[in-house]
Amino acid sequence: MSKNFLKETLELFETAVNDNKAEVNIMFVDQNNYREKKYKGMMLKTTPDCINPVVMEIVGNAKEEIMKRSLDDYDLLVSPDDSTQTVDKANVIYGSEIIEQISADYTNDNVVSENTDLSKIKFMVIHIYTNGKSIYFFKKYVQPTTAYKTTKKYTISGSVLKPFKENIITISSTVDAFLLNDKYYIFNRNSFNSMFAYKDVYKRILTENSESIKSCGFINNTDKFISDCESDGRYLVRLTKVILAKGFEEIKTRKNEMPKVIKDFNLSLNLSETGEIIYGGKEEVPEILNLMLRHYVIDALTSNKMIAAAIQEYKAV
Repeated sequence: MSKNFLKETLELFETAVNDNKAEVNIMFVDQNNYREKKYKGMMLKTTPDCINPVVMEIVGNAKEEIMKRSLDDYDLLVSPDDSTQTVDKANVIYGSEIIEQISADYTNDNVVSENTDLSKIKFMVIHIYTNGKSIYFFKKYVQPTTAYKTTKKYTISGSVLKPFKENIITISSTVDAFLLNDKYYIFNRNSFNSMFAYKDVYKRILTENSESIKSCGFINNTDKFISDCESDGRYLVRLTKVILAKGFEEIKTRKNEMPKVIKDFNLSLNLSETGEIIYGGKEEVPEILNLMLRHYVIDALTSNKMIAAAIQEYKAV
């Protein structure tokens, strides 16, 4: 989907909201990744006059962000500020669980009230529906500042100062991501990962590919290596990227090149007589992952040996 097409689609939703021809639903989400059910959605009762102005700002800001950034596939490690990263809906395993809780049928159990503990709200979802089409915006919830929470609050009633005890709800006009059709468009990857517990996606990919990692025969004590990576968020993400970049398939066909790389870059890794890496423990994980991700490179200009932060394929014509 091109940026111009996205812009035009966002403008259709923006116009529908402006003309009161769209249904707008706002849901606050209580998120706890340690519960069996991670997400509890609570609908926010509002009126078009009250909510439509900020919703139009939300759509407008999303349109501006789309046009000034590049559109790129989701990258597990690199997240440039000038990029909108995209990921298929099918790869966001908790997305449906969250969206399915959006409802226009308000009950005592699914509505934000004066008794709602707003401190447990982690993010919000803005749903716009018009002409049979939906778009969903996601935003980490901004809690009132510490100063607001710890000070006495007053308001003017007539000309008299009176205590103000009601809860304050904040709605920002910027968002972290939106879902349109079957694709998420991500402006803030850290917030996106947090809202959708994306770490669980990495673990699922690792589980599904653990046997193929073992079958590559590039390292002994594979179970321990996988376990050490899974238990550390930094290594889990990088190992997942190795899988998605087919790094294990690559090393399987080029296993005989490992001794030279280990020697040229003075790595601490040891090899068995059959050419497997002898896994000695978690301290060796960074070097192993760098090897799998092909981060050990020789600069074509200076011939210096370097560790690359990221690799972009280049093939001479």
